[in-house]
Amino acid sequence: MSDRITLDIPKKSDFISIIRLTTSSIVNKLDFNIDEVDDLKILVAEISVMFIRYIKDDNRNLRFEFILDGDLIKIDVTDMNEGDFRVEDDDLSMLIIESLSDEYSIDEEGKRVTIVKKCS
Repeated sequence: MSDRITLDIPKKSDFISIIRLTTSSIVNKLDFNIDEVDDLKILVAEISVMFIRYIKDDNRNLRFEFILDGDLIKIDVTDMNEGDFRVEDDDLSMLIIESLSDEYSIDEEGKRVTIVKKCS
């Protein structure tokens, strides 16, 4: 049985610290070590930065959905704004997401990034 938590935050860099702290609180329910918690905080921040950089419209929120399932967490982040979302292959945020997540996917049409991280 998985637990789901959904959080909408304004699409502004001022609110990235809130999603980092919220992520830390949520993953404390699982057995992640401190390095994994830090990785997850970096991941949600980088995804936020990527959406802020690539989709200029900020009238609507970023939606974070956390799915806690046993020893893993899945985080879906969706930009609810209008605009194109095209990520460059050599984007620094993308390289960080690739290196810190166990699995990830990017849906450019749906403006969604999904990451999965498992407890070690």
